[in-house]
Amino acid sequence: MPTLEQVTFPSRAAQVGELSGVLHLPDDQCVAGVVICHPYPPTSDMNRPVEMATAQDLSAGAAAVLRFNFHSVGHPEPDLARGSSELLDVAGAVDYLRGRAETANRPLYLCGRSFGASMALHWGVEDDRIQGIVAISTPLDWTDRQVIPRERLVRYRRPKLFIVGDRDELCSLAAHEALMRELAEPKESYIVRGADHYLSARAPEVAQVGAEAILRWARDVISAR
Repeated sequence: MPTLEQVTFPSRAAQVGELSGVLHLPDDQCVAGVVICHPYPPTSDMNRPVEMATAQDLSAGAAAVLRFNFHSVGHPEPDLARGSSELLDVAGAVDYLRGRAETANRPLYLCGRSFGASMALHWGVEDDRIQGIVAISTPLDWTDRQVIPRERLVRYRRPKLFIVGDRDELCSLAAHEALMRELAEPKESYIVRGADHYLSARAPEVAQVGAEAILRWARDVISAR
């Protein structure tokens, strides 16, 4: 049975200090390391159903998984203009997971939901250590923020999976399908029928789809070495 370890690690944002997280370690040898980025920090944290189910499915499949809290969790007015220092929280989480012995030579992936999907996409396309990205409920219909690094993302040639509910209030199917047409291969899409932006009631389905994709990608990377 996978083990859970309470961990702390530094954000790359100097003013932030230590972040808290939970590391899921598999019983078997790791095939991958995955950082999970949770939704909007004022109203969410790492302990939401989708994030926990995804971590459990991944660790059951032999991935080491780091769930963590953005430093702005619980703050009523965080600076989220472009994620700013939250992006550096993601960087710190990736640094920490890369530094663990269990994942030192394993492919790394990012998985995020809503705001966390935005952060995963922004950081993932810039960090060469990241081998693929799962973006869940990416809020493409937010108009007041640079939600995704579109210009960089459309040229990103590593695996990416976008999961969205067909009743998502912040990501219309039209916006999702338009983005999918723009993206370079390899790319995957999964529509959760009858689901809204939050997907909490569909956590097992979302977790299974995301985990299976990452584990498949990781085994492909390892077998090609």
